[in-house]
Amino acid sequence: MNISLSRVMLRFSTDDVIFGILLFLVFCLPISEAGKNIAALLLLVFKVFSYLVRKSYNYQFYFVDFLLLLFFLMAALSVIFSYPYPNAWRELKDVFMYLSLAWVIIHSIFSKKQIIILLIVLLVSTVFGMLDGLWKWKVTHEKIFFELHSVGFTTQTAIYMAIISCWSLVFSFVLWFKKSFPLALLVSVSAAFSVFVLLIGESRGAVLAFFTGSIFGMFWIYRKFLHTVKARVMTLFALIALITVPFLFNPYIIDKTVSKFQAGGITSISSGRDLIANVSLAAFNEYLWLGVGAGNHGKITEDDVKSWFIISGREYIESDYIYKYHPHNLFLGTMAERGLLGFIALLGLLIFWGWVVFRFSPESDSNQDYWGAWILSISALSVVIVAGLFNTTLHHEHGQLAMLGFGVFFSILKRDGVI
Repeated sequence: MNISLSRVMLRFSTDDVIFGILLFLVFCLPISEAGKNIAALLLLVFKVFSYLVRKSYNYQFYFVDFLLLLFFLMAALSVIFSYPYPNAWRELKDVFMYLSLAWVIIHSIFSKKQIIILLIVLLVSTVFGMLDGLWKWKVTHEKIFFELHSVGFTTQTAIYMAIISCWSLVFSFVLWFKKSFPLALLVSVSAAFSVFVLLIGESRGAVLAFFTGSIFGMFWIYRKFLHTVKARVMTLFALIALITVPFLFNPYIIDKTVSKFQAGGITSISSGRDLIANVSLAAFNEYLWLGVGAGNHGKITEDDVKSWFIISGREYIESDYIYKYHPHNLFLGTMAERGLLGFIALLGLLIFWGWVVFRFSPESDSNQDYWGAWILSISALSVVIVAGLFNTTLHHEHGQLAMLGFGVFFSILKRDGVI
């Protein structure tokens, strides 16, 4: 039997195959670096090949494609023209990884059942990751802090956990109101576990982002579901419990903030982020258009900043600057590393993302998959922005998780003919 390779690949290069690979990627995201990378590569190869082997080329271009391409091009230009700083191609690969994931998902169609399965796998994989992280932290003492295996460093893990915690908590309320009891119980237990794990960490910025997204999500549920005084009072008490109970059991974050403030005021409470910001702004002022190059913030030295001040005739005050390996701020870091053009590309993507989730927000009678994807998207956006004020979000695994939320919701809008 003579069957051409292209015909075989056409048969299997469907959204169902894309969905299968995506499930594997989502499962590996917090627990397996190699598995995640292999799945991401397979996703991109299958999607591109499915376009190339079609007899009729039928690519539908969306405005979001332009924004994703612009974001990548500005990062690429900053790397190419980063002299005298090194070309950080590894940073560009990271940007490509999470943007390409969003692109593949946006241009795929998934059924309502597939979306729910995807969300469940995302939850289950995170639970496995949390169990593994707690075991290595508290039992075998392989780790000093709690970390998800594939995500790594504790603050990066906290950003990932903030997205998952916010999404699962708010989604659990929706499922209870929709009387989907088995799924509601699964998501609720997972949410309680993830919130607990998030709070025993040390990232105040991630916790603040979690609360910001959760309160917004609960407010939206309040508007869409709660039509009786009893229901509103119950939700109000649940919201108060959400904010107060965790800190009663684990007041570490509050104690850390108070002790730092007593020790050294704003600079201490921010762990020197205001001084790191001064370095970012100095770099932005010197390399206005394309910055020092994506991933090069840690390469900026005190001698560099001193020379910029000497050339411009300004006085350099040593106590106003702290030099760290990364900027601890998504926005200032983007300005320093990718310049004004990169910053505009970032704002463009975030503004469009915000417009999409607000313009196409769900109603009380919207399907579970629509609610679940919307909450994941708004949770990711909240954490990217709020935690981005204190740390470098939209990066590595939590960058892929954020783009997963953005892409899946956009894919649903396309599937339902909304966009």
